[in-house]
Amino acid sequence: MVEIHQFSPSALSGDGVGNGMFYLQRILRSLGFISNIYAENIEDILGDRVLSYKKIDRSNRNQILLVHYSIYYDFSIWLDGIECRKIMIYHN
Repeated sequence: MVEIHQFSPSALSGDGVGNGMFYLQRILRSLGFISNIYAENIEDILGDRVLSYKKIDRSNRNQILLVHYSIYYDFSIWLDGIECRKIMIYHN
């Protein structure tokens, strides 16, 4: 089964990117996908809903990673090391 995960540099409660990730995760899970949210900086209150980016399976080619981009963040080297399809979601 294809897994569809999400990554954002930060996960904060109440902001637009975070709310969008949680909403999309609910949709994906309701459709039967395995879907986790990964971030580097995680607000303490979200510790049970968001995983450290270090926990993603970097060699799983049977996953899709939705990358949320809203502000400059240099994660290109980390992303290049993950062997999966990646889709950028740009937040203007």
